[in-house]
Amino acid sequence: EAKNVYLPGSTFEIGCHQEVLVILWKLLEENKDFLLYILKYCDITQLLVPICYIMFEARKDPSKVGLVHICTFILLKLSGERNFSVQLNKPYDIVLPCSDFPLFTGNHADLLVLVLHKLIVNGIDKLSPLYNCFITIIANISPYTKSLCMASSVKLVSLLELFTSHRFLYAAEGNHVYVALLLEVMNNLIQYQYSGNPHIVYAIVRRRSVFEVLKALNLPTALKQAQKQHAAGNAGAPTRSTHVVDTTSTLEDGKAVSQEPGSENKPSSESTGAGRFVPNEKWLAAVKNELPLATILRLLEHVVPQIDELIRRNDGILDDSTILTFLTNTTMVGLLPVPHPIVIRKYTPNLFTGLWFTAFIWGVMFLENQAMPLYDASTIKLFTVSVAN
Repeated sequence: EAKNVYLPGSTFEIGCHQEVLVILWKLLEENKDFLLYILKYCDITQLLVPICYIMFEARKDPSKVGLVHICTFILLKLSGERNFSVQLNKPYDIVLPCSDFPLFTGNHADLLVLVLHKLIVNGIDKLSPLYNCFITIIANISPYTKSLCMASSVKLVSLLELFTSHRFLYAAEGNHVYVALLLEVMNNLIQYQYSGNPHIVYAIVRRRSVFEVLKALNLPTALKQAQKQHAAGNAGAPTRSTHVVDTTSTLEDGKAVSQEPGSENKPSSESTGAGRFVPNEKWLAAVKNELPLATILRLLEHVVPQIDELIRRNDGILDDSTILTFLTNTTMVGLLPVPHPIVIRKYTPNLFTGLWFTAFIWGVMFLENQAMPLYDASTIKLFTVSVAN
């Protein structure tokens, strides 16, 4: 990010990053050989870091929502490939030039999780249609993530806590989809990468009340929480489960499965005159069926008593490192349910993304030609032109 190119090691700061991302996206979408080449012969982390930086810096700027969209589509496309996810295990030793980005020691998967967490909890409301994409990206890489640091593990569990709160869960009928995806992320880490992920296990144990609440969810509780949500309003919460892109879910062996979690057999729900979502028995049954809690509950059932006993033997004084060492040396072989198949959700072009991309390209062209305007802003119908103060 050097601006003075006369110092040794300095580089020019380019001003055409939007155009570069557009070209990259079209190459990835139209040329399968290009995608396979960069995944096989290039260091994909060199591409991931600037994309994460751009998304992080643009998260609060309404004029850069389109930039976040195209970065998200690129990451969603890449996350559907196993080679991309495997390369994210490479250690991360760069510091982003962002004063408010958390410092951590880990790999590039940690970087991706932390950035996407920031976009959800600290981004503008206009990014809420991308929440499904953000969590889908994390779900796609999770079966191949050998280790997550404590910072990213805690952020993952805090995301689950956020999406299970009455503010989000009861804001719309389909918002439990986010919860199901996050539970799938944790199941993947536990079932396929348990030995290298004591931090996520520890984070789950510390926030076990979140999972116990989900297990004990019943209709009276759901109705009470929904009333709280209606009284508080929908500030910052998606009022409907929105998917801005289509994804095709495939097993690791390439067999196609259902399209989106919760997209089939969606339960009907009651609504008030104001159109507010009101839980009912059918909705509750569908939610309990779609939330994969069995693996995590079995984990807690086995690990929590052992940790409590360890703490008791040490007179109630035990630091985090001792517990993490204990979890690292603990095995869950034969104790967890049969591992579920690895499901990867790949980006699928649709009419919406085609129209959006057309509008985005013309928007970039319009903004880049303001010195000598080529277009009359008052007659443009493809996109909305607004002036920010």
